[in-house]
Amino acid sequence: MGPLLRTVAIFLLLGCGIARADTPPGDSCRTVYVADHGWHTGLIVLAQDFKPRASLRTTFFDDKRWIELGWGDAAFYQAEETSYLLAVRALFSPTDAVMHVYAFDGKPAVNFPSSTVKPVRMTAAGYRKMLAFVQAEFTRDAEGAPMPVKRGLYGRSYFFEGEGSYSLARTCNTWTAEALQAGGVAIDPSDATTSGGVMDQIAALDGGGCAPAD
Repeated sequence: MGPLLRTVAIFLLLGCGIARADTPPGDSCRTVYVADHGWHTGLIVLAQDFKPRASLRTTFFDDKRWIELGWGDAAFYQAEETSYLLAVRALFSPTDAVMHVYAFDGKPAVNFPSSTVKPVRMTAAGYRKMLAFVQAEFTRDAEGAPMPVKRGLYGRSYFFEGEGSYSLARTCNTWTAEALQAGGVAIDPSDATTSGGVMDQIAALDGGGCAPAD
């Protein structure tokens, strides 16, 4: 593999593996925050909307205000030390996926001072559809319970087995765009392989797909 191909592989994988809304009054729009951690993007929603105790069947995330959700390659996302081999394997052959769930307090932008955090607005109905999309991305057992893997990357976080396969055609950033699209946001997942592809499209939305009430 040449130097250029190795660079592209690591460029796409780094953010997908290592990353360390409130409803405005007077309207029916909802807000989800998208965090860009350098190369990886994640979704941030209110914990009371995601309902981790019911949806994940655990009290581990109780008493926190926000939930950040990310999807990515199982081996690379959880690796303590990354390598070219892991990067190439994840990008160029479909690999298993995991979901990363992180619960925290405080405002999203304050909690991630080194990341870019942008709000995206959508209708209440779209917001519910986006949450349903995310819930369906957790692999579940015969009783419908998600399948935990191990502690997560930082703070009060945990990995769970995820649905689908990671590849160059579907990266962690593609997944973020798919979730927003499920909520009715005008975003193209095929143009969101990198975090820049996601954030550029969000910038063009001027907030999202729901206008506040007059």
